[in-house]
Amino acid sequence: MKCIVLAAGYATRLYPLTENFPKPLLEVKGKSILDWLLEDVQSTNMVDEVIVVSNHKFYDIFTEWADKAKNRLSGMKLTILDDGSTDNYERASHTRAISAYSQSTGTETSERGSSTTGSLFMELQRLDAPQPSGAG
Repeated sequence: MKCIVLAAGYATRLYPLTENFPKPLLEVKGKSILDWLLEDVQSTNMVDEVIVVSNHKFYDIFTEWADKAKNRLSGMKLTILDDGSTDNYERASHTRAISAYSQSTGTETSERGSSTTGSLFMELQRLDAPQPSGAG
């Protein structure tokens, strides 16, 4: 299963703290909010890939974080996507970002609420994946 973490917002209500740094990477008790979240995701043993959708402004910061996080996330592929926006006024909606990803990879989406970060998870299921008996 894939997990999409929507992290392309600008957290303007937290300025100046988040003016030049993404909210999901702020530290709480020695770890970033995103690290806490992905530990929970990993503990389910149900996710084999995590896709983090970032904005363009913070994309490089997320890719630096991802280079370090890949060692901690054994068994899960980690991908960072750039939604292309550079400020809160031009950002793509999360729905468009998910739709673009879905169309580019041939997947369908089903929405689920996330845990404590307030982010939104999306479970992705390949269109050609076998469905469990009785699913429908």
